[in-house]
Amino acid sequence: MATASDIAVLKQPDQQAGPVTPVVMVGLLLSIMLVVWCIHLAVSYNDLRGQVIQNVTILVAVDSARSAVSGLTAEILGADGGAEPGQELQRLGDEREVLGRAKVESADAAVIDAVSDLEMQLQEVYEAAHMLVARDERDAEAFSLAASQLELQADQVLSVVRARQAELSEQLSQNWESLYVALIVSGLLAMAFAAVLVVRMRTAERRHSRDVAHLVESERRFRLLAENVPGVIYLCRNDERYTMLVLNDEVETLTGYPRQDFLEDRISFVELFHPDDAAEIPRTVDAALSQRIPFELKYRIKRRDGEWRWVEERGLGVFDGDHLEYLEGFINDVTESSLAEQELRQQRSYLRQVLDLNPSFIFAKDRSGRFTLANLALAAAYGTTVKELIGKTDADFNEQTDEVEHFREDDLRVLNTREPLTIPEEVVTDTEGNRRWFKTHKQAIIDEHNQANEVLGVAIDITDMKQAEIIKAGRNKVLERIATGKSLESILEMIAASVRFLDPTLCCAVILSDPASGELEIAASAGFDIQQQRRLQEIFAVTQMQGCREAMESGHRITMEDLTEVDPAPDCVAGLRAAGFRCCWIEPIESEAGEILGTIALFGTIPRLPGPPHVEMMESSAKIAGIATRRARAEAELRKSQERLRAADRLASIGTLTAGLGHDMNNVLFPLRCRLEAVDWSTQSADDNSLLVSVRDTVNYLQQLSDGLRLLATDPAQQASSTAATNIDEWWPQVRTLIQGALPERIRLEHNFPRGLPTVRAQPHQLTQAVLNLVVNAAEATDDASPVTVTARAADGGQMVILEVSDRGCGMTEDVKSHVLEPFFTTKKRGLSTGLGLSLVHGVAQSAGGHVDIESAPGRGTTVSLALPARQQAAQRDGTRREAVVSLHDARTSGWIKSLLESSGYNVRQALGVQPPAGALWVTEPNDENLALARLHRVRSPDATIIVFGDASAEWMELGVSSISADSDLSHIQQVVRQSQACTGGQNHEI
Repeated sequence: MATASDIAVLKQPDQQAGPVTPVVMVGLLLSIMLVVWCIHLAVSYNDLRGQVIQNVTILVAVDSARSAVSGLTAEILGADGGAEPGQELQRLGDEREVLGRAKVESADAAVIDAVSDLEMQLQEVYEAAHMLVARDERDAEAFSLAASQLELQADQVLSVVRARQAELSEQLSQNWESLYVALIVSGLLAMAFAAVLVVRMRTAERRHSRDVAHLVESERRFRLLAENVPGVIYLCRNDERYTMLVLNDEVETLTGYPRQDFLEDRISFVELFHPDDAAEIPRTVDAALSQRIPFELKYRIKRRDGEWRWVEERGLGVFDGDHLEYLEGFINDVTESSLAEQELRQQRSYLRQVLDLNPSFIFAKDRSGRFTLANLALAAAYGTTVKELIGKTDADFNEQTDEVEHFREDDLRVLNTREPLTIPEEVVTDTEGNRRWFKTHKQAIIDEHNQANEVLGVAIDITDMKQAEIIKAGRNKVLERIATGKSLESILEMIAASVRFLDPTLCCAVILSDPASGELEIAASAGFDIQQQRRLQEIFAVTQMQGCREAMESGHRITMEDLTEVDPAPDCVAGLRAAGFRCCWIEPIESEAGEILGTIALFGTIPRLPGPPHVEMMESSAKIAGIATRRARAEAELRKSQERLRAADRLASIGTLTAGLGHDMNNVLFPLRCRLEAVDWSTQSADDNSLLVSVRDTVNYLQQLSDGLRLLATDPAQQASSTAATNIDEWWPQVRTLIQGALPERIRLEHNFPRGLPTVRAQPHQLTQAVLNLVVNAAEATDDASPVTVTARAADGGQMVILEVSDRGCGMTEDVKSHVLEPFFTTKKRGLSTGLGLSLVHGVAQSAGGHVDIESAPGRGTTVSLALPARQQAAQRDGTRREAVVSLHDARTSGWIKSLLESSGYNVRQALGVQPPAGALWVTEPNDENLALARLHRVRSPDATIIVFGDASAEWMELGVSSISADSDLSHIQQVVRQSQACTGGQNHEI
């Protein structure tokens, strides 16, 4: 079958030629050499001829110069003496110039030297003649001498030039003969080469005739085949209209236009292109032609009847060297297949949209575990695209090997048994480290060969439900421990474990702040290995975990997504990174009253932010931890308060007993002392007097014991409102000598009493007795000569005064410390101590509203601190005392609050079920009846302070009340009272 290149040769037969033989190549080479030789001979002949002509010019110029000199001589030295020398002089100058030009143009060195000498001589003759003419003088001798020399020089030049002329003539003759021979040889060679070319051309014509016949037959077969091919075959130019040169009849079936219309360029395929495809077609063709590769096109054309048809075109460019001659190719109607492909693409697109819109994981895998189908949800969970996921396995994206092995086992089980498998619950870890739960159904795909080589799976996300179950289960376990009275440590450990139940990839630590020192300590932890636990303890020991402190101070969650990007990194962050952690989330633990108690810290080995379930778990755990911690601390405080109350009750009972005992003893001692006085007035013997002294000593000891017993019976409630007070600045100088005198000589008394200490609420003699007892006890506990130290300092902003008595003696054990304040308790022999010393000190502190603290350890000495409240002037406002109403059913609490408010400058009235006066401070209980009264009181007095004893509901808190949940929390009660004073414009006084 003929191709487009064959057709091109057919149209240009003159371009066909046979191969070039070596004979022709040799002939061409010889011809070129002869031509070059002839050109060289011609150039040499021309150069020689020029030199001959130049020598002739010199000869003529020399003869002319001699003639000019002769004429000039005749004119200057003529017999008549009347000739004019000017013309000959001018002629001589002209010939001199001619010789100068000839010298320059000559190529013969000998001629140039001779002419140069002649030129100099002519210059001398010319100058001599010119001087004679200018002076009008005729010096025949000088001029004749110059002329003679000129004649000699001219003869010399003529001889040199004539000799050179003869040589040139000989060379010219030889050159001409060589050129003649070269021309004859070239002619003969050209005739021989022409004969060879004629023979070659006749042979090429015969071969061309055979090729033409062959091409005609090929074209006939080509056209016959083209007319029977189901498609358009074309040959066209690469112009703007793609002008057709060859077309088969199928173009009429495809377009509806006659074939001749395309061949005669009455219509072009370009006019049939769809507007959306018209710009892309030439770009694609040009790009393929620039790389000399075939091009493939798919586009729409408009038939003559207006119908749009899809066609597919394949073609290539026909090149002659670097020149593009034609485009050839074929066009096939693919409308039906295109519509089918379009419908198939739409169906695939619909299927892909259905798969990608489904939040569940939909996938298919082959026996090797590679994905053959996946939707967008699965790809997003693995942090990739659907395209990248196809052909890969779970192991390429999931670092949890146990999960991947579990998936693989289930897939092979389904493929091998061909039975569907439903997995109620399985875990998948995404690329962000989040654990997600799925309910998965897997089924084998049976192909046309009845082979099960692929498994189809659908995994429904049940993460939210599962996480809610885990959070609920963890919360229930924690609440169960709280309800059953488990220890705080056990409750916090369950909270930490609950976080681990939700996400085992995290480590959890519950960190609490010590209420006394404020330092942070790890109360519970879960998920840490031994090395991580040790590293965490080191971080807290050194840095106190700055992030936890920051979360507690701000009250907001702190999240560090990637610890490696924290810049600058605190010491705690560097320590966490060294322990292998990459992220850290810290949630503050807050009590119901708004107090920040600590934090819950979560640590992970993957950089990420907490998700919604993590946030919910942290908030829930922090809330429960706050409740549990506050409750545990409240219970601890309650136990301490109950212990103090039991001790106080025990002391009160003993006080009541001792008061009666002291009263009875005093009744017995009084008449005895009277009789002793009477006996003392009478005259007695010496023996009787000594016996009387002994009896008197015994009576005095019993009297002291009776006075001490009566002091223990003092009622603190009666003393709370006492006006007794002691100015420390005045008191200590008065009693220092007395106290110093009570010490043994070996003991030195050291003291530190700064000026300006507040006045304390205690009787001077009671304070003296208390300090004296403490100093004496300290001296008795000291065996060596170490000093006893008495110091005083203000505390709580001047609201308390602390008197401390310290020694370096033997100290006390914990058992002794727990009983030392009890009456009659003593470690000494009965004859040496009554056991009432520290009990009296405790009674003095209680009567003043203070307390006694003891710090002691065996071998480390003892420090007894006597804390007494400061006594200040009651706060006044515009010269009047403020009003307060106390409405509490508990008489003990009501009386204690009444005394507290009166000492703070209030006029207090105790009443139940009545509305307080406008602007009055109201202390009440949170019941429904009082709630209605509180609302009326708030309307009448928006700025009035309302203090509620008990757990206040949200309705009470909406009224802006101050809530006191435990009446044993002395510091909280004092704080609320101070705040109420500040709100009503009074001065703040520590109670």
